[in-house]
This record gives sequence, C-alpha cells and structure tokens, in this order.
Amino acid sequence: MKNFLLLVWLLGACVVVHDDVEALLARGQGEQALRKLAQDEAFLAHQAPSEQARHGLLRGLAHLSLGDRQTARWWLFQARAVVDREPEALSPLDRARLLDALHSLDGPLPSRWLH
Repeated sequence: MKNFLLLVWLLGACVVVHDDVEALLARGQGEQALRKLAQDEAFLAHQAPSEQARHGLLRGLAHLSLGDRQTARWWLFQARAVVDREPEALSPLDRARLLDALHSLDGPLPSRWLH
C-alpha cells in the first residue's frame, strides 16, 4: 500500500512539473526548465506513456530553446517513439508541437512551438 501511495504521489508530481516547465519555456527560461525536468527523470520508465511522451517533448523543446539541436533531437525522437506506439499519448496540440519541433531541426524554429 505504501508503494502504491508513493506511485500515485509521484505521478501527480509529474503533472505539476510539466505545467511548471511549460511556464518556464514560455518565459524563455530553458535552463530552469531542464532542471525541473531532471527531477522527474528517475521515475520516467514507470510513468504512463502520455507522461513519457510529454516529458520527451518538453525536454526536446527546452534543449531547442537553448540551441542544443543534437540533444533536442534525441528527446523529440523519444517522444515520437511513444506516440508511434500510442497515438493518443499526446494531445493534438502537443502532437503538432512535436512535429513542428522535429521539422525545425533542419531549419529555423517556428515561432508558434511554445504556444
């Protein structure tokens, strides 16, 4: 029972972390967003596919915002792999952001990827 309660708490915490990361990215604070995401990674393998995909998307966007396209590519492909297995893992908006980010790897970033 204690392990179950810990898991429920951790899953709830992931949602809060992702919401915080969204706000940080919107303010152009990519480094702070990466620090927040790092708090979540120890439990990433145990999270639902939707949380794994969102984590990969946000981590990729944070790296893109800092100009690190190589690391961004890895995280965005991780998110894409989850979505390929489970198409509903991301909302339609997040799927569009993922595709925009993947396409931007070979060109300039679209201005709408943070919104």
